[in-house]
Amino acid sequence: MPSPAAPRRTAVVTGADSGIGRATAVRLAEAGLDVGFTWHSDEQGAEETAKEIRAHGRRAVVAQLDLTRPPEAADVVDGLCEELGRVDVLVNNAGTGTMTPFLDLDPAEVRRVLDVDLVGPFLLGQRAARRMIRQGVTAAGSSTSPPSTSTSPGSARPRTARPRAGSACSPR
Repeated sequence: MPSPAAPRRTAVVTGADSGIGRATAVRLAEAGLDVGFTWHSDEQGAEETAKEIRAHGRRAVVAQLDLTRPPEAADVVDGLCEELGRVDVLVNNAGTGTMTPFLDLDPAEVRRVLDVDLVGPFLLGQRAARRMIRQGVTAAGSSTSPPSTSTSPGSARPRTARPRAGSACSPR
């Protein structure tokens, strides 16, 4: 008797309406995964990403996401997982930053950046990991990437972040 077909692998990618998020979502589709992804403010960009995913014969499920509302954001990702039927990969790509000089930052701006870059991805990772465990996934991980620019205290001019020599990210 033939074994039942393996379930289609799926991925959820946040912030895939453009840039690295879009490239990641499309690459996952090329690799054979169905992709659920989110967008924040560029609905047209999200439609273009979905079109690219579908051009690879994969399913695209799209939802708007606001990571400044972390509990509701986690619910959005739960909805994508439900619609896809499972989750095998989570890519926490969405992120923000500020160009406000350090001495001018107010607590509300700091909270917004922390919610988008730390609290939101943490909660999304928890939700996805719980689903993966129920699915029997034996290894899981989540990756976020720091902004590629940073500011010096009192300066609004960005500096390019460079990996330290010998780090896993440094060129060989």
